Amino acid sequence: MLLNRLSENNKKLFLNLELFLANADGEYSEPEDRMIKAHCIEMGLEPVKYDESLILEEIIKNINAQMTVKEKKIVLIELLTVAIVDGVYDDREKEFVGNLRKVLQIPEEVGEQAFDMVKKLVDASTSIENFVEW
Repeated sequence: MLLNRLSENNKKLFLNLELFLANADGEYSEPEDRMIKAHCIEMGLEPVKYDESLILEEIIKNINAQMTVKEKKIVLIELLTVAIVDGVYDDREKEFVGNLRKVLQIPEEVGEQAFDMVKKLVDASTSIENFVEW
């Protein structure tokens, strides 16, 4: 949705962060996989698999150093979409997103506002998909 606004390097940082999130609950679901593939298409990147050798702290450090506040909000919104797209927003995903929000210095109320908007968007998208399939 908004990922095309990121620079090429920041797109790669986002993708690595997204893969960490998708694996945070120990279950890489089909809806998460579809969403990540759609994000890769949107960003013009080749899909990649989760790389356990990547270091989360290094990715976050680079994001903080390279991204503007606007880009950080885009990252938060898009990550929330991945976290809830499978209908399960478990404690590990919530912790991951909450910790990331803090590290990116995004106020809690902004994070809550982003979650509410993304939840409405995902619910509407699911309703439309169900309507079409009916």
